[in-house]
Amino acid sequence: MSLDPAAEALSALVDQFSQRSAFVRELIQNSLDAGSGRVELHVTEDDDELIVSVRDDGEGMTLEIIQNYLLVLFSSSKERDRTRIGKFGVGFASVFSLRPRRVIVDTGRDGKFYRVIFDDERRYTLAELDEPVEGTLVTLEVPKRDDAPAALAQELLDAAQYWCRYARAEVITSAEV
Repeated sequence: MSLDPAAEALSALVDQFSQRSAFVRELIQNSLDAGSGRVELHVTEDDDELIVSVRDDGEGMTLEIIQNYLLVLFSSSKERDRTRIGKFGVGFASVFSLRPRRVIVDTGRDGKFYRVIFDDERRYTLAELDEPVEGTLVTLEVPKRDDAPAALAQELLDAAQYWCRYARAEVITSAEV
């Protein structure tokens, strides 16, 4: 079965991340670029999945940023800003490297709040929220597979500690698995 060209490009892009924990670095870097002073990585489990969340207190996203940058590959609002690392518009796609069942992004700015939900086929829905969101919260619902959940959780925490050891923000990690 052949994928359509856009799906094929996204799959190739996701597969380029040689470490499945690379998304931790990418999400935390996005948080730092959004002016976060605090980023939290938390891993928990329920009966059939790991829940991985990255929460920040950065500036959040407007509907325009979501539609023109988050949802569009190779498009970045940072491409002309030399003070920010992310400028190629591919980092967020790394969240799919763990093959999550769902990815949920809650964010907002200027009194408007949004939720984007990506399913396991990387299709998305976008809705406006009634409740306020401070910063951005990205949650991955990852089916338990052959890996030991505790080992995967430790891998994610180690990645955050390694890549963020010089971060200019407080990076807090925790796991309950």
